[in-house]
Amino acid sequence: MNSCKRDKDNEAPNITVSKPYENQQFSVYDTITIKAIIGDETVVEQVDFTITDDNKVPVQPTTSLFFSQKDVSITSYIHITNKNLSSGNYYLWIRATDGTNIRNKYIRIFIYELERKLDQVFVFGYADTTTINVYTLDSNILIKAFDYHSDYCATAINSEFGILYSCGKFYGNLFAFNTSDYSTLWGIPVVSNPPFPFFNDIFYCNKLLYTSFYNGFVRGYDLNGSVKYAAIAPNNIIPDKIYAKGNFLFCDHSLVSGSNRIFGLYYLVSGASKQQISSTMKVVTISEQSNNSIFVFGNENYQGKIYLYDIDGNGWWESHPVPSGSIFDVAVIDNNNFLIAHTNGIYHYDYSMNSLTLFKAGNAFSKIKFDSVSQELYVVSGNEIIVYNYPDGTFFKSYSIPNQILDFQLLYNK
Repeated sequence: MNSCKRDKDNEAPNITVSKPYENQQFSVYDTITIKAIIGDETVVEQVDFTITDDNKVPVQPTTSLFFSQKDVSITSYIHITNKNLSSGNYYLWIRATDGTNIRNKYIRIFIYELERKLDQVFVFGYADTTTINVYTLDSNILIKAFDYHSDYCATAINSEFGILYSCGKFYGNLFAFNTSDYSTLWGIPVVSNPPFPFFNDIFYCNKLLYTSFYNGFVRGYDLNGSVKYAAIAPNNIIPDKIYAKGNFLFCDHSLVSGSNRIFGLYYLVSGASKQQISSTMKVVTISEQSNNSIFVFGNENYQGKIYLYDIDGNGWWESHPVPSGSIFDVAVIDNNNFLIAHTNGIYHYDYSMNSLTLFKAGNAFSKIKFDSVSQELYVVSGNEIIVYNYPDGTFFKSYSIPNQILDFQLLYNK
């Protein structure tokens, strides 16, 4: 029995690290050189290393090395591949085992985040009544990247994971495309039942693609196309425009019969309905103003409206009158400033100053987006995308495709 006790292995491997040194600084996409000596009184079987956050949670895949000797000298490398890391403290985590005992070693490092920038512009236009062409920007020219069979309902973008989403309305599927090679990652088949649509809207937020259906369902799909969220509208109302923020999913609904509408909230955790308010406005854009209020932009009988909705009070009021004409789209500058694509051109709405001023007169612009990195405004007019500098509104550049533009999305590097 004494011999068995002496043979029992209670000693974990020793780890001595010479590179990287404590508090060494790196940037995303840098390569970290690892130099370490691992020793054990029996044998070193495996050494793993990765990068963790400040809470010791891994932030990228682990690399494993296998051995069968007492002393191991390692010179290896780990590439910082997670483009979404924020600037801050991290750890190089080295773990060694002799098959029975494990030793962990943490070397604190600092990683600078990747500077955010616009990588690509994706533009959608009909090739014919059943085919959509997708164009990308290359050397200041829009060139066709790929096409797919569908009609058009809505598009969305996921810059964090490089996914482009598109859904039809009556006969087109919901697609998730890889932005690097344009392959289809997954899809949700359409159930065609004209004259009724199948999909009504899509909205990406916090790693879920929220989708509203004519049959009353709202679902949230993860990066692999699995359902991770589900809500169902009350009887006889149809979910349409959707927006997710904080604890709630906001949804504009139409009625099965009649012209009135209902604006409602669902809990993001459970999918249960929270509250509703009657409406006569068809919503175009929803945007956060504060933790307890949101802006709702839309049209009542083709007349543009700006409402501020109070979540706790379940009530809203007209925040500012809009000149005669319709609102087509809204670009969010910040929680107080918005650029509104309107029949008369583009208006700048400043909530804090309670002002609505004409930013750019001209033809009706159907789509509008703001690039906060370059401070540039992208707008669609017919088959052309026009870029203006902000805030002075001077013309910068323009691009065109053969057919009318349905929509476009800005892809960032993270």
